[in-house]
Amino acid sequence: MWANNGGHNRQPESWWIGHKGYIEGRVGLPNGGQRRVKQHRWVMELHLGRRLSPHDDVHHLNGVRTDNRIENLQL
Repeated sequence: MWANNGGHNRQPESWWIGHKGYIEGRVGLPNGGQRRVKQHRWVMELHLGRRLSPHDDVHHLNGVRTDNRIENLQL
């Protein structure tokens, strides 16, 4: 059923809950590639219009790790 087709069966974006309770996933890049991100960091990158550095911390104001509304996130 699952063929070794170089990842061509993957969705451009797919999300799951990781072992620490954050929503994680793969997102498509403009060059056709993919990268793995935590969704709250991805939402903040889209909001800011730039990629976050590894030293940028994104906090959930209400403490709920799956609540990734921009109004609940703080850089």
